[in-house]
Amino acid sequence: MRKAIKIRGTNIEIIRPFDGRNITTVLFDFDGTLSRERDGWVNLMVATNSAALAQAVPNISVKEAVEWVINDIEQTVGIPTYQQMERLAEEIERRRGKGFSPQRYKDVYNDALVAMVKSRHQKLKTRELELEELRVPGASELLTELYSKFGENALFLASGTDIQPVQESVKLLGYDKFFGDRIIASGSTNNDEDCAKQLIIEKLITEKSLQPGQLLCFGDGVPEIEYTNQFGGACVGVLTSDKSHYESRGHFTIEQKRERLIKAGAHILVPDFRCASKLVAIVCSNILEM
Repeated sequence: MRKAIKIRGTNIEIIRPFDGRNITTVLFDFDGTLSRERDGWVNLMVATNSAALAQAVPNISVKEAVEWVINDIEQTVGIPTYQQMERLAEEIERRRGKGFSPQRYKDVYNDALVAMVKSRHQKLKTRELELEELRVPGASELLTELYSKFGENALFLASGTDIQPVQESVKLLGYDKFFGDRIIASGSTNNDEDCAKQLIIEKLITEKSLQPGQLLCFGDGVPEIEYTNQFGGACVGVLTSDKSHYESRGHFTIEQKRERLIKAGAHILVPDFRCASKLVAIVCSNILEM
């Protein structure tokens, strides 16, 4: 489009033309797209990585360490966590510090992340949290619409983490009836050339023998949008907040996420799925001329 188009009476924004009339398969990212369980992940990564940097490098202040980590995360949002930890290890070495392996740093961060998610699950049990607080608004309605339109074998879930915790979360949030065993997770690859989301999308395309125009993707991250777009699929970018302490200082903002998702190839942007019915109607249309 020459200019992004906001659909009147909705929170839907069309960014570029697409043809969704031949869609047969729908792929969802999980964290930040359907689930809010990991809200605040940025705070954890800044804390763990800045602590590692400050402890390993002589004569670096905590403030300087935090600023370096914030800047690095902003530059690397969307790449595999292992690669982010490689950058941390390389920075420590560049500053002549004595550090550990990237895997060690990844494990420390992942342990903190798992503990945060478990804490939120426990709060559900004690009713300190409501289930809807861990779901992206309108997600269940959207899944119901898509499930009804495309059938029980058309919806797939992608995650860059390990399969077991994803399955547990999907069940907890009540999404298992939509996905069944069609959950593709790949969070254990540490190869520099591997991107979990790329591998997941390639696997789905191959196994389903998909053609350009048949895949629809919902995601809040660059990889799933970028690789779906490259294949010729339709992409809905989800502008959920990362719930960062640093957003008020101009870091990790919705505006920055919007720019990243547009650059990655998003055709549509939404903040959530409160307009589920209208969104489904639009993504399954021919939006080539407006």
